[in-house]
Amino acid sequence: MIALSLLESSDKEIASPFTIPITEAGRDRCDSLETLGTSDQKLAFLHNSERVVFGRDPYHRIFSAWLDKLYSPNPFYWRHWGLRARRVRGHSWCNPNVTFSQFVRLVVKPKGLYWSDVHLRPVAEECKMCKLQYTLVGKIETSTRDLDVLASRINVSMAFLHKADYGEASAIDTVLDAVEGAFSWREHIEACGVSFDRMGRSIWRKLQIRGVFDSSQVYPFKQGELDDMAPEKFTEACKIAIKNSQDRLRLKRQKEVALVQAYSQVDPMDLAKIAQIYRYDFLFFDYDKKPDKIFQNLENSHFYSSSMDKTTPKMDAFDWSKDWIL
Repeated sequence: MIALSLLESSDKEIASPFTIPITEAGRDRCDSLETLGTSDQKLAFLHNSERVVFGRDPYHRIFSAWLDKLYSPNPFYWRHWGLRARRVRGHSWCNPNVTFSQFVRLVVKPKGLYWSDVHLRPVAEECKMCKLQYTLVGKIETSTRDLDVLASRINVSMAFLHKADYGEASAIDTVLDAVEGAFSWREHIEACGVSFDRMGRSIWRKLQIRGVFDSSQVYPFKQGELDDMAPEKFTEACKIAIKNSQDRLRLKRQKEVALVQAYSQVDPMDLAKIAQIYRYDFLFFDYDKKPDKIFQNLENSHFYSSSMDKTTPKMDAFDWSKDWIL
């Protein structure tokens, strides 16, 4: 557990996370219960600290883990999770083709990823919410509001959250994370049987699904163009796409369209297991345990387009080889 001391933070302005180098953001710069020796020190630490926990809707959390670590290029997780989900002939060390339904099954099976991997463990269990009284329980979905509450309680300024360029800075940070990692892993990606064209297109589609830029922004590169491309050129194309994507409602809607489509292919028994495994996360963070958009859309052949009162035949949001126009 990491806590923010009330005694050392008065009248300070917290910098935007996008201005802090990753080398300076390590947990070793913060006090934690593990760094304190005696029980008295730990009790004093807890007494003089804000005890903060943030949660995320488990359905979104599971989908995001698959999208970031299996759908988009990530040879480490193609091996670490991919082979556990489904072994493939010809690729003894990686599997880049895990479907979302296969991943969900890996998460919820006995002693699956919900039990073994910190990315998927229930927050209520990981953060001992039944044993520790937190002073602030927040949600990723309402993080700006909740961080404002935290800022007022510890007497600091988080003005960066409300600056006009914060949203764009967040989008660009997401782009850099997706692009720089993949381009640095090109040798391993190719060894897994994945072409550079697929690498680029799946990054582009992931960013569309994440709502970083609009689905109408067509992939700008020709086949073979990524073979010797610098990551900076790809990043610049993404920045242009961000500038051309100003309709926030459309971006939010396309994220939901992809989420609903992904869960429409999941076995109902596995959905029921999610509801059971993450039951305390649903309870403590006040999330819907069985949202209609997921549980009433199983195998549905239609979903909402950008117009809320119309439906359109299902287009595969995850087919990176084709443009995704909603």
